[in-house]
Amino acid sequence: MQESLLEHDEAAETRALVEQASRRAYLHAGDIQDADHRRAPVRVTVGVFGRPDILVNNAAHQVCCDASENNSDEERERTLRTNIHAMFYLC
Repeated sequence: MQESLLEHDEAAETRALVEQASRRAYLHAGDIQDADHRRAPVRVTVGVFGRPDILVNNAAHQVCCDASENNSDEERERTLRTNIHAMFYLC
């Protein structure tokens, strides 16, 4: 996974806010394009908490270009895996 995808500071801040509200949080860093990664947080959450109450799915991929035909097939696939497919699998 690319280091630029990791947002540990923001995740830690969110966790702290959740815990300040006397609740528990589970953080799972990784690349949601990967099917195994998408399954892992659900399994762990159910194992630790019994069921998920809230899912904060804060990930997206976007590349700016002057025309859609300038995006490669690989870029389109990455965008769909991250922005569309992962949402269905995680929810």
